[in-house]
Amino acid sequence: MANVVTDKVIKNMITKGINIVEPFNEAAIQPASIDLRLGNILYEYQFNQYVLGETINEADVIKREFETHSLKNGETAFVGIFEKIYIPDNMIGIIFPRSSITRLGIHIVTTYMNPGYMGHMPLTITNQMGREIILKPNYRVAQLVLWFLDEQSEKVYKDTEAKYYDENVDFSQLHRDEELLRSIREQSQLTEEQAFELGEEVKRNIWNKLKGKVLEYE
Repeated sequence: MANVVTDKVIKNMITKGINIVEPFNEAAIQPASIDLRLGNILYEYQFNQYVLGETINEADVIKREFETHSLKNGETAFVGIFEKIYIPDNMIGIIFPRSSITRLGIHIVTTYMNPGYMGHMPLTITNQMGREIILKPNYRVAQLVLWFLDEQSEKVYKDTEAKYYDENVDFSQLHRDEELLRSIREQSQLTEEQAFELGEEVKRNIWNKLKGKVLEYE
């Protein structure tokens, strides 16, 4: 069974020069986790509706720095972590909310990281407090927990599709998933570039039909 990494192991790794979070502060080490702070970068989607798999372009997202950010009850923000995270090749990492944050009714989605991941991960934060909250950078809001793998994986994250490798608070790249393109290639024997173009055309057609249906009911 995979083992959770303890404070002793974390300190030993740091002493050996193995990066886990950067910048590193020993005071952030808990018995079996490392506290993480909010950064000062967030992104906001500009569309009112999203169909799973539809391409998200840079123009669809505003990414900006902030000093404070108001979050009304029920609203969600996508805010980057201050620390850059490095998951060793023989481990996985999971980000959990701190208990003190959860007790305020602030929900942070648990996030998984593969062996070999590195980057500034965005947190998905939803206000369920019933009152407005103000987000501010540098506050400890989450914690990183590491697990050793039972054995070395055949691949690490950077050897895969790796959409978020060395990211800096990147928005969703769901539209780059390979399932649709692979299916098109297998059935049509198209090149990867042709399959991508055809896949984009299929998604555009589906989206246009959906918009047409919405207009019928307006």
